[in-house]
Amino acid sequence: MKNKVLFLMLVLTCVYSLAYATESVFIFDISGTYTESQDDMTLSYTLIQDAKGKLTGSGNLDYSSHENDISIDFDIKGKVKGKNNIVTLKYKVKGEGDAYISGEYTDAKLKDKVSLELDKSGGSLVGTVNRKICAKGLGCEKTEADVSVDVPDGMTGNSILIIDVESDEKGKKLEGDATLTLSNGDTYNLYVKGKYNSKNDKMKLSLKGSDEESKAVKIKLTINEETGDCTFLRGKVLGQSLKYKLE
Repeated sequence: MKNKVLFLMLVLTCVYSLAYATESVFIFDISGTYTESQDDMTLSYTLIQDAKGKLTGSGNLDYSSHENDISIDFDIKGKVKGKNNIVTLKYKVKGEGDAYISGEYTDAKLKDKVSLELDKSGGSLVGTVNRKICAKGLGCEKTEADVSVDVPDGMTGNSILIIDVESDEKGKKLEGDATLTLSNGDTYNLYVKGKYNSKNDKMKLSLKGSDEESKAVKIKLTINEETGDCTFLRGKVLGQSLKYKLE
């Protein structure tokens, strides 16, 4: 039991320092509800990011002016990627709805291509949208515009990894469980396997998702048991590649 608690304390110290002290590893989940307003147009939508970085969602575009009204429900499909703490989003928007233009009712369609990058210091997603809105009998209008929306409250990119492992009788093989908790409170359950090398006093651990929701999460790390330092970390979480090496 002492070894089990010691390992847990070492890992907590290691990962806590990565997330909060050295600011070397961040994991962002941009899932949430967003609103964009520009001129007479408002977009309200929800984004959902899974453990692979797949992005889905749905929403509504509402445009109201003196003579025209357009309402379109749409779906969102895309991908979140990250490397070296640079997080990007690319997704497509597609939907259909109704339009009342110059006293006439007609059908309307929407197609967007959105490209965003996370501004971590500003807590926002910034980029561009290429939009195409068509109304039956009236043709199509294409526009390109800048986009800037705040990330959901509480999403700082910080995370806490808690690992609970036990060794075999020889003290070499390690096995256990872990939980990765993001700053928005979402938790991923992981299975842990590893080895302890008494010659260099280091633990090498491999973490993989243990259920359907977490199965895409993969992390490998090395811990110096004497100092409690995490000397190496590499992984893939929510579409973002994580990498850290103690200099």
